[in-house]
Amino acid sequence: MLKIAIIGGGAAGCFAAANIPALPGREVVLFEKTGKLLQKVKVSGGGRCNVTHSYTGLPELLQAYPRGIALLRKTMHRFTPLHTQRWFENEGVVLKEEPDGRMFPTTDTSQTIIDTLLNCMTRNRTQVFLHHALTDMKLLPDNTFELHFSNGVVYHAHKVLIATGGYSKPDQYNIFTGLGHKFSLPVPSLFTFNMPNEAITALPGLSASEAMVKVLGTKLSVTGAVLITHWGMSGPAILKLSAMAARTLAECNYQFQIGVQWSPLTNRGAVFQQLRQEQGKQAASRTTTAQALATSLPKVRHFPRLPFGRPAGCAAKSPSGSSYPRCIYCKRQNHL
Repeated sequence: MLKIAIIGGGAAGCFAAANIPALPGREVVLFEKTGKLLQKVKVSGGGRCNVTHSYTGLPELLQAYPRGIALLRKTMHRFTPLHTQRWFENEGVVLKEEPDGRMFPTTDTSQTIIDTLLNCMTRNRTQVFLHHALTDMKLLPDNTFELHFSNGVVYHAHKVLIATGGYSKPDQYNIFTGLGHKFSLPVPSLFTFNMPNEAITALPGLSASEAMVKVLGTKLSVTGAVLITHWGMSGPAILKLSAMAARTLAECNYQFQIGVQWSPLTNRGAVFQQLRQEQGKQAASRTTTAQALATSLPKVRHFPRLPFGRPAGCAAKSPSGSSYPRCIYCKRQNHL
């Protein structure tokens, strides 16, 4: 009897089990430390489950993983987002593509994805054991694995698939390093930027839909939506940049500067022209300039309150007395 053990009942573990067909002389057992499978899938995508992303080609896809291109190239070539789409379609799940490229089930509920995976596992006769946290794993002389769990259960397997996700503490990897595996030390990723004592935190709620954010002193930059919060900056662009620069930021102990270009327009004259056009539109309705640039730039009337006005070289006066930023590429000191 060939025994296959899968450690972890999340998306990776359950998808693997769903793709190992039942055969005579094969036993597939999945161990999950909690009391429920696919808990993160349940809440992903706001409860709708963003299954995958639209696929336009491998080179473009790999650019979304700047820290793992070499490692992922072979894997992604073997199983692309297009393969994922076709797999779910073959199981009767219809997917839809949203404007940003994310793909969801047309039912708009993650339960559709959960039910599909669990049905496939049942069809494959996968055995599931909940409340089984792996505590130790040994390679025996006969090249089989002895798995020890927190509840005292011991299981022997010929093959083991580790699908536990990452660990926050380095010593949690000891189970696997003892078998000869090597790991890079984990560092935080996907975090917001905390900026205590920065004047920009006085403008929580303002956002720019197409800002460019760069970690100064590096080549790392991201363009996307930025949200000013009461503690600093957040939004998709900030989160993506934190992931791209995860190790760089850890190495400097999270003391770094960023540059923010709030407008997608890079020509100074074009920026001023767009600002004046917008102000003219707003003047007709007797309001202040509610949006400096229709697509992205935060309110002009707030710029005089921000510290990058004078140092960056400000400020031309408009007919109404509003100050325009002469340079909107500012520096920010980040503290975590």
